[in-house]
Amino acid sequence: MKESVYNEKMASHGYQWETKNVKPIALGFILGKVSGAQIRQDGTDPHHTEEVLNSIVTFGQKVPVTVEQVGHDAQNNPTYRIVDGNHRYDAISKLQEKNPSDARYAVIKVFVENFKNDWERTKYQSDMNAHETPSKLSSENDAVVSLKHVINNGLSGAPPAVAKLHNSHDDNFNNTTQYTKDLKKAVRLMFPGFSENQCKNVVRTLQSKELPGKFQRWTAGAVKEAFMNWALCSGIDYDEDMLHTIKNENYIDWQLIGRCIATKSDYSKPPPRSRNDENIVIMYWSNITGKDNKALNNHRVKMIEKINKRNSSWMFRTFKGFGKVKAVDRIFLAPQKRDVAEEEVGFFEVKKNAKGQFSTTLIARDGWNTKTSEVPPIGGDVKDTCEAWL
Repeated sequence: MKESVYNEKMASHGYQWETKNVKPIALGFILGKVSGAQIRQDGTDPHHTEEVLNSIVTFGQKVPVTVEQVGHDAQNNPTYRIVDGNHRYDAISKLQEKNPSDARYAVIKVFVENFKNDWERTKYQSDMNAHETPSKLSSENDAVVSLKHVINNGLSGAPPAVAKLHNSHDDNFNNTTQYTKDLKKAVRLMFPGFSENQCKNVVRTLQSKELPGKFQRWTAGAVKEAFMNWALCSGIDYDEDMLHTIKNENYIDWQLIGRCIATKSDYSKPPPRSRNDENIVIMYWSNITGKDNKALNNHRVKMIEKINKRNSSWMFRTFKGFGKVKAVDRIFLAPQKRDVAEEEVGFFEVKKNAKGQFSTTLIARDGWNTKTSEVPPIGGDVKDTCEAWL
C-alpha cells in the first residue's frame, strides 16, 4: 500500500478503518517477499531500504505492507506472503536483527488483501509502486521482466490486450509493426504511471534484446569479437587496432572517419601495402526495432555511399608507388537478417567496383552464408572456436 491510499482510507473512514483492516503480525508469520507475478523485479534496493529504515526509527511504521494469506503453520497460525512493501519488510527485519530485545521491531503492520487471479495482484502491485514513497518506483526493467513473464507464462485474469501476449514470440518476427503496438498497449495497462518515453523504451528493449526477432542485434563489442572469431577461421588478416565498428549512418562523419584517419596517422609515411595496415569497418544497424529487410538494405546503401564520398575527398592524396590513400580500406557487413529466404550467416565483404569504390549493388540483398566449410589446421581453443562457425 502506498501512502496516498493509506491517507485516503484514514481521511474517509478514520481510525476505525485502521482498527478493522490493519493489524500487527510477527515477522515470522511472513514466509516470503514475493507473491505470484511480482512487479518488483530488481529485488530490494539497499539504499532505499536504508531510507525507509531511518524513517521507521524516527516516526515508526506508518503505512502497512500488503500481504495475502497463503496457509497455516504447524500451530494453525495463518501465514502470509508480501504482495507490496518489500522495502518496509526488509527495513523492519534489519531493525529486529540489530535490536533483538526491542518489541517494536518484532512485528510489522499489515493489510491483508485477497486477489482473484494473477492479473488483480499484478495490477495492485503496479498501482502501489507508482509515483510516490514509501514504495520504490517501478523501473523500466521491472516492466521488461514482467512483460516477458506474461509472454512466456501468461497471466490469469488479465484483460484481452495483455492476455493475447501469451506465446506471442513469433509476432516479433512475423508482424513486427503490429506487435510494437500490442506491446505498448499492454505496458500502458500494466504500468499506467509510465510516460510515453518509458513505454517506448520498454517495448524497444523487449523487441530488440529480450525476444527472438526479425534481426540479430549487435553491440560494438559483441560484433567485433564475432568478426575476429570468424576472420580467424576464414584466414583473414587484420590489425585489431585498425578494426572499426559502425552502427548507424549518422556516426560515420563524426566518429568513424576520425578514427580511421587517426589510426593511419600513426605512420610517419605511407606504409608498404599490407592487409594488416588496412582500416577494416564492420558495419551493422542498431535502430532495427520495427524495421524490415528492405529498410536494412537501404540503410546499408546509405552508409556505403557516405563512406565512398569521404574516401573520395581531395584531402586524401595519391602517393607514387602506393596509390590513393583511403580512410576505409575494407567493409564487412555483420549478419542481421533471420528470415529463411534472406538469412545472413557469417560476415560479408563489400566488394569494390571498377572505380575503386565500394559497390552498393553487390551487397547480397538476398542473404549469404560465409561460414567456413572446414576447420583450418590449428589446435587447442582456436580449433574449438572455428568449429563453432561450421
